[in-house]
Amino acid sequence: GSCDVDGATPGSQCTLGAAIQESNSLAGSDDIYFNIPTSDMGYRDYDSPTTPSSGDSLGDDDYWTINPATVLPAITGVTVIDGSTQTSNQGDTNATGPEIELSGYTLNFTGVGLNFQSGAGGSSVNAIGINKFLTQIQLNSLNGFTLTRSYLGTTINGLASASPTGTRQHAGVEANASTNVDLGTNRSTGNVFGGMGTSYPDAGIVLYCNVAP
Repeated sequence: GSCDVDGATPGSQCTLGAAIQESNSLAGSDDIYFNIPTSDMGYRDYDSPTTPSSGDSLGDDDYWTINPATVLPAITGVTVIDGSTQTSNQGDTNATGPEIELSGYTLNFTGVGLNFQSGAGGSSVNAIGINKFLTQIQLNSLNGFTLTRSYLGTTINGLASASPTGTRQHAGVEANASTNVDLGTNRSTGNVFGGMGTSYPDAGIVLYCNVAP
């Protein structure tokens, strides 16, 4: 992936998918930070979430949505994805939740939002809303993962389900044969789960364990 998607603009502009590809290609732990300007089409107002560039810097309910056209690459190396960096760089525009939303709306509630593979043990996600995927975060044979201050399956303010009638979100976090998974241990680092399906095995947290016969 290329982390300079607009050669006419000074500096490097990187899509989330390209950032994941860059992280996968580099040894050691890598950080993915955010600094998306208000001129971006993904800058939204909560009252007009499907209208591009609807953010108006009023009402403390603005955020940036990332709506990939295809499923993001699986994460195969240790990666820290920190949505709070958007807040540090652009201000606290959403008083009731994260500034960054990763949405599966274009994918029609299919696929996985963030898919961590075995080599990504020790990765973390902080302060991101992830919704409208079948599974918001998937952990596969992972040893070590931390999730903090994130909203999974809900609207960006955490007050309602992101899954309208006729759609389905299977899981907030699905952990397959994974260990040392920290999903928040206190009020300051905890997460919000909601809006999952009502049929088995849909749930906010779904755990599958390998058990020797």
